[in-house]
Amino acid sequence: MVRRLGGDADALADSPWQIAGTDGHVVDLAGRVLVTSAGLLSEVELEVTIERGDGEVVSEVFRYEVDPVDEGALERPDWTEAAPHVTASYGENDTALVLTHRGGAAIPEGTELRLVADGEVLGTATVPERIEPGQRLYAVVAVTNSSRTLHLQAGERPSVDEHKLSLQKYDGVVAVGDGEGEGSEFEAATPVR
Repeated sequence: MVRRLGGDADALADSPWQIAGTDGHVVDLAGRVLVTSAGLLSEVELEVTIERGDGEVVSEVFRYEVDPVDEGALERPDWTEAAPHVTASYGENDTALVLTHRGGAAIPEGTELRLVADGEVLGTATVPERIEPGQRLYAVVAVTNSSRTLHLQAGERPSVDEHKLSLQKYDGVVAVGDGEGEGSEFEAATPVR
């Protein structure tokens, strides 16, 4: 099973996804991902099983390898400058996540932000205002009874009366921005312990 941002790749096997250029759909998906001790992806192998419209079931294996290159051997693609460059760190008492906008496009007001840790969505909220490079966005997860609420505030930690979830108890926290338009899609993660 592959986990990325809280989603399972094997969930594709249960979806009605169509395969481009065919009249079939995915009925099974299996794979493996090799990652170096430094956390770098080195190899991906996926086996996709498709049931065609005529009932025939076929499988195809896709294998990708990443070859190491010397630092500086590749230029950064131009399109990366359009994306927000956001870093994540723990804030006060490890109950706040501090997202620092380091450059690139501004994050638009209304962008949906999702916090994920250990494959679990901790909360989802809407960015309350436009976040420009140099600004910080603070995230706090409040816990009331058995429910969680993600609070976001630009520039300072949100004032929350409820019990706050300790974020550093997780192996790492990922913030995922998702929305429409330039600057609304980004990811930032705390270092994994």
